Amino acid sequence: MELEYFIRMLKTCTIYVKRKRFYEDPFEKIPPMDAAYRFSPCGENTLPQPEREERRKSIDVEYAKWAAMPTSCWTLDKKDNYMMWKAYAPHLGIRINSSVNGFMSSIVGNAKFSRNKCTLHYGKMNYNNLDKKDHAAFWKDQAYRDEREYRFYFEIEGDSCNIGDCGGNKGISIPINKDDLIESVTISPYINIITAREIETFLKCRYGIKQITSIKLR
Repeated sequence: MELEYFIRMLKTCTIYVKRKRFYEDPFEKIPPMDAAYRFSPCGENTLPQPEREERRKSIDVEYAKWAAMPTSCWTLDKKDNYMMWKAYAPHLGIRINSSVNGFMSSIVGNAKFSRNKCTLHYGKMNYNNLDKKDHAAFWKDQAYRDEREYRFYFEIEGDSCNIGDCGGNKGISIPINKDDLIESVTISPYINIITAREIETFLKCRYGIKQITSIKLR
């Protein structure tokens, strides 16, 4: 994530979670083709046109529901992936090192969050072909498989955006306990070493982040 986002999270003790339909990645805004259609070699049996159209409409409705939910994306990969640094934190970037349990406890254990009527859906992303529309929320094209993504959806009771009326409401700020969430922090390898040291000193002195590492490009 960008350093600006991280500092705002530390200062406000909230994490801003954008709705998936407002992601910059265009492939997050439409249902996966493999879920909507069953492609097969020419000459083999395929679904009749009415059934294919009914399947597509059904998946469109289901996918729109998930796309309207605030969605938080993480990676299970502990190794540094320079392409992911470039894609998701191209400027002043940092990485929070945490765990699924750490993320869950940082949110669910927060008193402010517990007062909200919210259902949390979570799981590993699937990079294989789909047969069931219910899995569309946790599906991505195989081109993304190296991300090893773990995703959280926040389904909030009474959220009008879940039925299509988002207006300018692109996301929500969710209260967190940062001590439960953050195990350590890694500074982007694309940041100059002198700047990285200044960021490290600032985070340690101002916000008490103890475990901070910097990595270098090889």
